[in-house]
Amino acid sequence: MPARYTKHDRWKPSRKRTIAQQQVTSRMKAQSTHTKGLLKENIPPAATVSSAELTLPDAILPTSKNFHVRYINERRCHKRTRSRVERLEASLQEAQSAVVGAASQARADQQSLTAAQTSLAAAKSEAKHLRERNEILTKRNHALGMRVSRAPLQKAHAVKKATARTIAQTTKHTTFALKNKNIITDTVRDTICELVATHDVPVSSVRGVFGVIADCLGIAVEGDVSTRSIGRVLQEADVAANVQMVDEMMEVDGVTLSGDGTSHKNVNYQSHHITYTSHDGKGVTRFAGIQHEVNHTSETQLQGWKDVLHEMCDTYNTCMAGEKAVVDPREVVSKVKGMLTDHAEDQKKLVRLFSDWKRTCEREVRGECALAALPPDDVIALLWQTTEGVITAAGGMEAWEALTAEEQYLRSSEALRQLKLTIGQEKFNGLTESAKESVDFFIWAGCCMHKDLNAVKGGNTRMQSWWAHHSIDGPILLMNRDNAAAALGGSSTAQARALHVSQRGAAKALALAGAVFRHKDDKKGQQDSIRFFLEAHLGYFSPWPDTSNTRYHSNCDGACEWLVHQDLYIIYLGIVMDKKEARTHTNIEQNVFAAFHCNKTKQELVCFGAWGQCISHPYFRSAYCPCPDTCW
Repeated sequence: MPARYTKHDRWKPSRKRTIAQQQVTSRMKAQSTHTKGLLKENIPPAATVSSAELTLPDAILPTSKNFHVRYINERRCHKRTRSRVERLEASLQEAQSAVVGAASQARADQQSLTAAQTSLAAAKSEAKHLRERNEILTKRNHALGMRVSRAPLQKAHAVKKATARTIAQTTKHTTFALKNKNIITDTVRDTICELVATHDVPVSSVRGVFGVIADCLGIAVEGDVSTRSIGRVLQEADVAANVQMVDEMMEVDGVTLSGDGTSHKNVNYQSHHITYTSHDGKGVTRFAGIQHEVNHTSETQLQGWKDVLHEMCDTYNTCMAGEKAVVDPREVVSKVKGMLTDHAEDQKKLVRLFSDWKRTCEREVRGECALAALPPDDVIALLWQTTEGVITAAGGMEAWEALTAEEQYLRSSEALRQLKLTIGQEKFNGLTESAKESVDFFIWAGCCMHKDLNAVKGGNTRMQSWWAHHSIDGPILLMNRDNAAAALGGSSTAQARALHVSQRGAAKALALAGAVFRHKDDKKGQQDSIRFFLEAHLGYFSPWPDTSNTRYHSNCDGACEWLVHQDLYIIYLGIVMDKKEARTHTNIEQNVFAAFHCNKTKQELVCFGAWGQCISHPYFRSAYCPCPDTCW
C-alpha cells in the first residue's frame, strides 16, 4: 500500500516568499481555520461578521489565475506523490520478494547445515569406532605376540603335565590306596560298610577281602586298615544312620514301627524297623538296630523301643547342635501312627502299651505348649499349687525337708509332669472329634505270615475234630517209644493215657518226617544221605522242607514234597531199614513209614498241599509285593 502523505513530502518553491506573500498565506490559514470551526457541532454561533469586515486587500484576494496556479501546483504534487508511491510500492514488492527468497534460502541453508551436522556426527562416531577398533587390534596384536613368545614354554609345560598325568593314571590303575595322607578315604569307608552290613563280612576279614579283590583285579593295595579303625568306621556309620533317620522322620507326617524277636543260646534278641512314606511317595523302611533283652515280655519290649528312640534323638541333638532345632523324643512318638507285629498275645499287649505311651507323650507336649502360652501370673499360681500338693503328699514341710535332694527332684518332676498331662488333656478335650481322631490315630497290623500260620493251625484243628464229629476213625496214631510200650504191655490206665496223649494226623506225620529227613540238629537224622539219594534219582537237589525247625508254611511245603516224591521216600525208608543189622525201623522211622501208608493221613496231607498252593503262596506273593505281576 502507498505510504501516508505528510507535509514534508509536498513540493516546496525554490525561492523564499516575500513578506506580503507570507501575510496572505497566514490569512488564508486563519480563514481556513475559522471555516472549519464553523462546521463543528454544539458551538454557539459567533458574532456575525459582515462581508465588509472580511474585505481583504485587493493585492491578496484570490484570483482565477492564482487558483489555476495552485491547481497546477497541486496536480504536479499529486503526480509526484503518486509516482513516488508507485516507486515505493515497487520497492516494497521487490523487498517482499527478496524477503521470501531470503527465507527460502535460509531454510535451505538450515537443512544443509542440519545435514552437515548429521554427517559430521556420523563421521565423528565412525572415527571413534575406528580408534577403538584400532586400540583393540593393537592390544590383540600385542597379546598374540606375547602368546607366540610364551608358546614354547607352554608347550613344554603341557608335555610335562601330560606325562605326569599319564604316570599318575598308570599308577592309579595299578595301585589302590586305602588312605590319603594317613586318612581312610570315603570310598574305603563306604566299601567297609557295604562289606560288613550288606555282605556279612566279619570285621576281622575286611582287610583280607580288599587284598583278594585287588589280586583278582591285578592291582596292589597301599596302606592298611586295622580292625580298630574298621570298628570306628562302623560306629560312625551307625551315628550317621541315626541322624539321617531322625531327620527324615521329622520331615514326614507319620511313621510305622515294626519288630520281631528271637532267641539264640537262651539270649533274647529284638529287632526294630521304622517305615514311612518319603516326599516322592515311595515307602522307606529303616533298620533301627537289634537289642539284647533280658526277657520277651511286653513291658521289656516297650522299654526297648523307648531306649531306641531316645538314643536316636540324643545322637541327633548332639551331632546337629547349633544347626537345627532340638528334637524331642516325645514328638517322634507322637508321629507313630501304627505298629506291625506278630499275632502273639505279648505283641497285642505291646501295642496297647505303646498306644498309651503315645497318648501320654502327646498330652504332655500339648500341656507344655499350653503352659508356655499362659501369663506369668497364672503359671506361678499353678506351680505354687502343684508344689503345695507335692509337699502335702510327702507329709508336710518337715517330711519334705527330710527327703533327699534326689527324691525331692523326682517327686517335683512327676508332679510337674502330671500338671502338663492335666492341662494337655483339657486342651485335647476342646478339639473337634475329627481332630481328636487324627491326633490319636493308631492302628495295629499283624504279620501276614502269622495270619497264614494261624489259619493253617485253625484248619488243622477243625480237620482233626471232623473225624470224631462224624464218628469216623481218624488217621493212625503216631506214638512215641514210651507210649507205644505202654500201649502194648502196660496197665489199662497206662494204655488209656498213652492213647490219650498220643497224636495223629498229617501235621504230626510231617513233624516226624522233618526230624528224620532234615533234623534241626545237623548231627541227627538222615541229613545228607537223603539228599544224595534224591539227587541220584531226580538229577537235582530237592531237600525236605524245614518242618523240624518250625518254619512258616513248611508243613504245606512238606505235604507237597511228599505228594510229588512219596515213592522215593518210601523206598529210602526201606533202604534205611535194610542197612541195619536188626532189619527194623526205629520208632520214629516206623511212625513215618506207617503214616505214609495211612490213607486218612494222606487225605490230610492233600488238604495241606492244596492250602499251600491255592491260598498260602498267592497270599504271600500279594503281601510281599503290591504288584505281583511285576515283582516275580
